[in-house]
Amino acid sequence: MADYKDASPKYWDEYNNFQHQKHGLIRKYLQGWFPKLGLKKEVTGLIYVDTHAGRGRHSGGQEGSPLVALNTILNHDHITQILARKRLQNVSMVFIERDAENYEALRQELSQITRPPKLNVWPRKGDSFGLLDGISDRLARQV
Repeated sequence: MADYKDASPKYWDEYNNFQHQKHGLIRKYLQGWFPKLGLKKEVTGLIYVDTHAGRGRHSGGQEGSPLVALNTILNHDHITQILARKRLQNVSMVFIERDAENYEALRQELSQITRPPKLNVWPRKGDSFGLLDGISDRLARQV
Protein backbone atom coordinates (compact mmCIF):
# COMPACT_ATOMS: atom_id res chain seq x y z
CA MET A 1 0.00 0.00 0.00
CA ALA A 2 1.35 3.41 -0.93
CA ASP A 3 1.89 5.86 1.87
CA TYR A 4 -1.16 8.01 2.48
CA LYS A 5 -0.69 11.68 3.31
CA ASP A 6 -3.15 13.48 5.59
CA ALA A 7 -5.38 15.56 3.31
CA SER A 8 -6.18 18.05 6.10
CA PRO A 9 -3.13 18.54 8.34
CA LYS A 10 -4.49 21.92 9.50
CA TYR A 11 -7.32 20.00 11.16
CA TRP A 12 -4.95 19.35 14.07
CA ASP A 13 -4.23 23.07 14.54
CA GLU A 14 -7.78 23.91 15.46
CA TYR A 15 -10.33 22.54 17.87
CA ASN A 16 -13.79 23.65 16.90
CA ASN A 17 -17.34 22.88 17.97
CA PHE A 18 -17.54 19.93 15.58
CA GLN A 19 -14.69 18.14 17.35
CA HIS A 20 -16.03 19.14 20.76
CA GLN A 21 -19.48 17.70 19.97
CA LYS A 22 -18.01 14.54 18.42
CA HIS A 23 -15.90 13.88 21.52
CA GLY A 24 -18.89 14.53 23.77
CA LEU A 25 -20.86 11.89 21.86
CA ILE A 26 -18.03 9.37 22.22
CA ARG A 27 -17.91 10.00 25.99
CA LYS A 28 -21.68 9.64 26.40
CA TYR A 29 -21.79 6.51 24.25
CA LEU A 30 -19.01 4.78 26.18
CA GLN A 31 -20.30 5.94 29.58
CA GLY A 32 -23.61 4.23 28.84
CA TRP A 33 -22.68 1.17 26.81
CA PHE A 34 -19.43 0.10 28.48
CA PRO A 35 -21.18 -1.12 31.65
CA LYS A 36 -24.23 -2.44 29.79
CA LEU A 37 -22.05 -4.71 27.69
CA GLY A 38 -19.16 -5.24 30.09
CA LEU A 39 -21.33 -6.48 32.94
CA LYS A 40 -23.43 -8.91 30.88
CA LYS A 41 -22.62 -12.42 32.07
CA GLU A 42 -22.46 -13.89 28.55
CA VAL A 43 -19.97 -11.29 27.25
CA THR A 44 -16.40 -12.61 27.10
CA GLY A 45 -14.78 -9.67 25.33
CA LEU A 46 -15.39 -6.16 24.05
CA ILE A 47 -13.85 -4.40 21.06
CA TYR A 48 -13.93 -0.67 20.37
CA VAL A 49 -12.65 0.43 16.94
CA ASP A 50 -11.77 3.95 15.79
CA THR A 51 -11.29 3.73 12.01
CA HIS A 52 -9.82 7.21 11.51
CA ALA A 53 -7.91 7.72 14.72
CA GLY A 54 -5.63 10.58 13.70
CA ARG A 55 -2.82 11.93 15.88
CA GLY A 56 -4.46 11.43 19.25
CA ARG A 57 -4.11 15.06 20.28
CA HIS A 58 -4.70 18.45 18.67
CA SER A 59 -1.93 21.06 18.52
CA GLY A 60 -3.64 23.03 21.30
CA GLY A 61 -3.44 20.03 23.63
CA GLN A 62 -7.06 18.86 23.31
CA GLU A 63 -7.53 15.10 23.20
CA GLY A 64 -8.51 13.51 19.90
CA SER A 65 -11.04 10.69 19.67
CA PRO A 66 -8.67 7.81 20.62
CA LEU A 67 -7.61 9.52 23.85
CA VAL A 68 -11.19 10.57 24.60
CA ALA A 69 -12.35 6.96 24.22
CA LEU A 70 -9.45 5.41 26.15
CA ASN A 71 -9.65 7.89 29.02
CA THR A 72 -13.43 7.50 29.22
CA ILE A 73 -12.97 3.76 29.71
CA LEU A 74 -10.03 4.15 32.11
CA ASN A 75 -11.95 6.62 34.29
CA HIS A 76 -15.30 4.82 34.13
CA ASP A 77 -16.98 4.14 37.49
CA HIS A 78 -17.31 0.41 36.60
CA ILE A 79 -13.86 -0.24 35.10
CA THR A 80 -12.59 -2.27 38.08
CA GLN A 81 -15.78 -4.30 38.34
CA ILE A 82 -15.88 -5.03 34.60
CA LEU A 83 -12.21 -6.02 34.27
CA ALA A 84 -12.46 -8.20 37.41
CA ARG A 85 -15.06 -10.44 35.79
CA LYS A 86 -13.53 -13.91 35.36
CA ARG A 87 -15.49 -14.65 32.18
CA LEU A 88 -14.33 -11.43 30.51
CA GLN A 89 -11.11 -12.18 28.66
CA ASN A 90 -10.33 -8.62 27.59
CA VAL A 91 -11.44 -5.23 26.43
CA SER A 92 -9.65 -4.26 23.23
CA MET A 93 -9.44 -0.80 21.75
CA VAL A 94 -8.24 -0.67 18.13
CA PHE A 95 -7.14 2.68 16.73
CA ILE A 96 -6.57 2.70 12.97
CA GLU A 97 -4.74 5.53 11.19
CA ARG A 98 -3.37 5.48 7.66
CA ASP A 99 -1.14 8.59 7.69
CA ALA A 100 2.37 7.62 8.88
CA GLU A 101 3.04 10.88 10.78
CA ASN A 102 -0.35 10.82 12.47
CA TYR A 103 0.13 7.15 13.33
CA GLU A 104 3.51 7.77 14.97
CA ALA A 105 2.12 10.70 16.97
CA LEU A 106 -0.79 8.49 18.08
CA ARG A 107 1.51 5.65 19.11
CA GLN A 108 3.55 8.10 21.17
CA GLU A 109 0.44 9.45 22.92
CA LEU A 110 -0.87 5.96 23.67
CA SER A 111 2.48 4.75 24.99
CA GLN A 112 2.31 7.31 27.79
CA ILE A 113 -0.92 5.93 29.26
CA THR A 114 -0.78 3.17 31.86
CA ARG A 115 -3.45 0.54 31.36
CA PRO A 116 -4.73 -2.20 33.66
CA PRO A 117 -4.47 -5.88 32.72
CA LYS A 118 -7.18 -7.06 30.33
CA LEU A 119 -7.41 -3.62 28.67
CA ASN A 120 -5.58 -3.92 25.37
CA VAL A 121 -4.80 -0.98 23.11
CA TRP A 122 -3.87 -1.74 19.52
CA PRO A 123 -2.80 1.15 17.28
CA ARG A 124 -2.71 0.01 13.66
CA LYS A 125 -1.33 1.76 10.59
CA GLY A 126 -3.20 1.17 7.38
CA ASP A 127 -6.47 1.42 5.54
CA SER A 128 -9.35 0.86 7.95
CA PHE A 129 -11.47 -1.10 5.47
CA GLY A 130 -8.75 -3.66 4.76
CA LEU A 131 -7.81 -3.95 8.43
CA LEU A 132 -11.45 -4.37 9.47
CA ASP A 133 -11.88 -7.19 6.97
CA GLY A 134 -8.99 -9.02 8.63
CA ILE A 135 -10.30 -8.35 12.14
CA SER A 136 -13.82 -9.52 11.29
CA ASP A 137 -12.46 -12.66 9.58
CA ARG A 138 -10.45 -13.56 12.71
CA LEU A 139 -13.46 -12.95 14.94
CA ALA A 140 -15.71 -15.07 12.73
CA ARG A 141 -13.26 -18.00 13.03
CA GLN A 142 -13.39 -17.73 16.84
CA VAL A 143 -17.19 -18.06 17.03
